[in-house]
Amino acid sequence: GEGAHLVDSVAAVYTPLIEIVEEGALKLLGYGAWNTSQAPALNLIDAVKKGYGPLVRAFLAKGDDLARQARDGRGSAALHWAVAGGKAEVVALLLAHGADAEARDGRGTLVRELARSRHPELLALLDRGF
Repeated sequence: GEGAHLVDSVAAVYTPLIEIVEEGALKLLGYGAWNTSQAPALNLIDAVKKGYGPLVRAFLAKGDDLARQARDGRGSAALHWAVAGGKAEVVALLLAHGADAEARDGRGTLVRELARSRHPELLALLDRGF
């Protein structure tokens, strides 16, 4: 329907990834270099870094508990990246899918500490849980 987003989460690298329905037709929103051969958790982290809700939703749909389990090579959870980027919509999506607001990264930094130092406006969202 109108305003719906189409996300190709299995696209080859440099293939159109995101489209939106406008006036009954698909409109390309963006291309991306995407390594779809990597683990779903890493795809989710990449989507969170891009900060685009429909893309995050598409990768969350690929696995149970990905919002809670997704970690990068340094131990940062997907929620750390969403908070660092100040992306309230993405933070809410991750929390709604079970992300842990008390998660620590590989250096021991809590998600809340990151929010307090970079984006204090996200603290209320973390307190609510989504």
